[in-house]
Amino acid sequence: MPITIDLKNDPYYQEGITKGIQEGLQKGIQKGIQKAMKQSIKGVYLIEKDPKKIAQILNVDENFVKETLKEIKG
Repeated sequence: MPITIDLKNDPYYQEGITKGIQEGLQKGIQKGIQKAMKQSIKGVYLIEKDPKKIAQILNVDENFVKETLKEIKG
């Protein structure tokens, strides 16, 4: 007679599911923020061409602006 275990009731299984969901949400939020920042930089770049000024306007690191502009320009 086989032994059956309902994993859904196992506390370690539940803990793993909870941690996986939290990590997934964090990664999703981070990607969303990055996408929004890229769109913001792209929008401001249409008006202001200086990466230092863009960084000041958006309150972000100037290197982040420069790297993002490289990505946008391709």
